[in-house]
Amino acid sequence: MLVGYGDQGSAKTTAEKMLLELVDPSSTPCLRTRDAAELVQALAHRFAAVLDNVSSLPTWLSDLLCCAITGDGFTKRQLFTDDDDVIYSYRRAILFNGINIAISKPDLLDRSLLIQLERISDEHRREEAEVWNREPRRRCY
Repeated sequence: MLVGYGDQGSAKTTAEKMLLELVDPSSTPCLRTRDAAELVQALAHRFAAVLDNVSSLPTWLSDLLCCAITGDGFTKRQLFTDDDDVIYSYRRAILFNGINIAISKPDLLDRSLLIQLERISDEHRREEAEVWNREPRRRCY
């Protein structure tokens, strides 16, 4: 897991979306999730993903990210009315960023590469669309 951290204005999100574009272009590069099943399903449909602007990391998410990086599986019922399963098997690259390093668990830190980004000065700052040199389509909400 690549963890970019640094002050506001250090282009953490843009840098990680650019890296993601190299290996797994997506119209929705940044993931938001509130539960494990939702995140597993989202990860199952991509090779890599950006978790953007993370300020805290609950234990369940730290554990799930460890499993996603090293490879794991997940099963759930296909429909509430039957006994058929949907099985997800995955091993994913994760790009993760925030102002502070939200990771505190040693097992996830062992699987992470931490990169501190410096704030971009006003004279060097550009709009994201200009950096991409096309219409802005890569946004995290």
